[in-house]
Amino acid sequence: MRALAIFARFRDESDASEAAPDFASRLFDADVPGSLTHFYDEMSRGQFLLTGTALPRVYTSRDVSTSYQRGQFERFVREILDAVDADTDLSLHDNDGADGRPNSGDDDGYVDFVFVVARSTPAGFIRGRATGIAGLGLAGDFVSSDRGISGNFIRVRADTRQEGIGGVLQQGAFYAEAVGSMAHEFGHALNLPDLFNTGINSEGGVLDPAEDTAGIGYWGLMGHGARGWNDRGGPTPFCAWSLEQLGWIGIDNDRLVEVTGQLRDAILADVNNGGKVYRLPTPTRNVYYLVEHRARGASYYERDLPAEGVLIWRYNHGLDLVCADGRFSDAGFPVGEESAPETGGDNLDFWAHDVEYSRDHAGNLGDATDPFDGEVYTQFFVASNPSADQGVSVTGIRRVGSVMMANLSVRDRRRAGLITQNESWTDTVEVVADVVIAPEARLEIAPGAVVLFGEDLRGQGEDPDLCELVVWGELLGGGAGRGSQILLTSASPQPRPGDWFGIVAGSSGRVQLQQTTIEHAQYGLLGRALTRDQLLRDVLIRGSEKDGVSLQLTRGIHTLSRVEVTDTGGAGVRIAGRARFLMEHSLLARNPEAGLVRTGGFVQIFDSEFIDNGESEGGANLVLGLDSFGTIRGNRLQGGVGIRCDQADAVFIFDNVLQNHRVALVSGSSLTSFVSNTISRSEVAMRFSGFRLPARVELNAVGGSDSFIQNLTDLQLLADNNWWGTDAAERIARGMEGAVQYLPFLNFDPRFPVAFELRQNFPNPFNASTVIDYSIGIMVASIGSGSLTTLDVRNVGGGLVRRLVDEAAAPGIFSVTWDGTGDDGRGVASGVYLYELRVGGILLAGKLTYIR
Repeated sequence: MRALAIFARFRDESDASEAAPDFASRLFDADVPGSLTHFYDEMSRGQFLLTGTALPRVYTSRDVSTSYQRGQFERFVREILDAVDADTDLSLHDNDGADGRPNSGDDDGYVDFVFVVARSTPAGFIRGRATGIAGLGLAGDFVSSDRGISGNFIRVRADTRQEGIGGVLQQGAFYAEAVGSMAHEFGHALNLPDLFNTGINSEGGVLDPAEDTAGIGYWGLMGHGARGWNDRGGPTPFCAWSLEQLGWIGIDNDRLVEVTGQLRDAILADVNNGGKVYRLPTPTRNVYYLVEHRARGASYYERDLPAEGVLIWRYNHGLDLVCADGRFSDAGFPVGEESAPETGGDNLDFWAHDVEYSRDHAGNLGDATDPFDGEVYTQFFVASNPSADQGVSVTGIRRVGSVMMANLSVRDRRRAGLITQNESWTDTVEVVADVVIAPEARLEIAPGAVVLFGEDLRGQGEDPDLCELVVWGELLGGGAGRGSQILLTSASPQPRPGDWFGIVAGSSGRVQLQQTTIEHAQYGLLGRALTRDQLLRDVLIRGSEKDGVSLQLTRGIHTLSRVEVTDTGGAGVRIAGRARFLMEHSLLARNPEAGLVRTGGFVQIFDSEFIDNGESEGGANLVLGLDSFGTIRGNRLQGGVGIRCDQADAVFIFDNVLQNHRVALVSGSSLTSFVSNTISRSEVAMRFSGFRLPARVELNAVGGSDSFIQNLTDLQLLADNNWWGTDAAERIARGMEGAVQYLPFLNFDPRFPVAFELRQNFPNPFNASTVIDYSIGIMVASIGSGSLTTLDVRNVGGGLVRRLVDEAAAPGIFSVTWDGTGDDGRGVASGVYLYELRVGGILLAGKLTYIR
């Protein structure tokens, strides 16, 4: 391309010479390092030639500078072009045809490209504080008075033309400024964006310093590199990303290497001396890294480079230099104290046009600690500061002679930091610092995966020494048959309880794990103020230093199904809060504080086992605490204290088996119902204390206990209709302590139910006495509140002869004798009589024959 450079000034800048500046002749001199032509020739690796002509004079606008405020630079440009048209044949600058000769008939009728180089660009002239712009501001073509060979007037292309802009406007008061600014603005003509924060150039030109940034600073032409390092003489080279976009990493990017797995001992020669640039993709589409080596020796444009080394660039719809000296939330290095490897800022981010803000926050446009030098800064991975995306690492960075070497990987199995998009873990993964799943993200652990938790290399989180898996979004894991178990465990060769912190679910987190083993953590699962359903199914949690599962529930339904929690240092499961909690078909064993503790909400536990839990002081296999309510059914408990109720509300405990306990049931000020349970071989079957007693204690079967009930309250406990392993009233009485109403008691084991039956009297016929046997089964109808049992003898007309039984209904096996007398004590006449058993609203009847 052959460009035309036009020098311009405002009418009120009359103190300057009308001759073009003396550097004009060097702008397009390919042999002069620092010229525009030399720069683009080197950057393009000889693929792009930008030559041109600089007009010999300075052209002046019609008005003073203040008349072009608020972006009226189009008028300024048109006035300059009018002046140029008056003394210059613009057809000589239409030379884009194949023959290399201007205005030869194969050209397009437009000046190839125009640089309008202004002596100054006052604030507000272009936009805000901008000193250049990619365009000339032309809404329509500028039409000159010069005709081309076709007879049409030669034009300067409008900014809006599909073919691209016709030129650029920039400030260039001295050589370095002119070349740097021209190179930068021409980069836009090649479709490169600004790589710095352009907000300062908005209307008003004011930007909150905390929102201002340096972009890529001096590290690239499209950042602040137009002015050169420390504004001493630009331009600086294109960054690796700009070169990639232009196809200039070698010839047509032939020195760009895509890393698809692991590449050990990759050689990184100076990118400006034929070195390769390595591209490291991430699992996220359109997010990738570029790794290059920048050095001083080979390029004139690197002469002021503050330090040599490896530069790592991250592209994600915008470009960011990964500064080796780290990210911090409060200030840049070395002032920053609050490490924030992912979300914090570096020196470039803390730079602002506000000088005082930059000074206080260690902001700058680039410095010697930005490159990875191979000595102090040698690695970049998920747990470093700054941190890499999951799977990406550049490690073992070192200098070998004039080149750098490093190990590159896009399959690094180490994980740490924030997960912001859906991700899947397969095979073996090593967690080397806290992993946080953001609210909108999901982590899926594939069947058969092994997740190893090592030392927290970042030293952050709830416990700075231990790795945590923190869930604000979703954590899912599920096996699919034999051999597909997921394992979350310690990375230590000699694992111990508490080697890692555990899974921590935040209020918005959802954990759903199946066929998973969690071991050697402080907590298997710890949840706080949970509002989404949690599910553990076919999960084994063992060797936790504290609780296996500890959840504080706010909303939702939270389920443990076929879960085993064993050998923890605290409670197997600890649940608090008002939301629903369900557990079924699970095993809790050898957890010293308790098998399960539930306070403050609904609980439902079915068909589970509690073995030898709660051996520490105040512990129990199952603890139902303050304001708990729900159903405990079909469970088996063994060892220590069976069930401890402490100010529990309406919990229905029924059909459970409790065996080999010091105390099977301990109830303090609780309103539980303890019904149809089996207690065997326990020293004390039940102990009650506090200011209130259970609503129901009945139909339980107790065997092998020295003490049946200890009522330590001042209240009377109603505990009738229970089987105490004997029908000996005296033995039962000795097993009661305190005020206990235990009569009537069952005279049969309710685990072997009797029928509701009235048998034929025997003998029959009789003349002295006869025995009538009957049994009352355990039925709601037969033991309802206020029900009576009556057994009457009546004549065939229905008249009452004798009432043999009249008492409160109670289940059991009974026998009564009739001697043939009526209620008046006199003998009855020989004949056939009816006998009727009535319990509540149920009636059974038979016939007997009396012979005198």
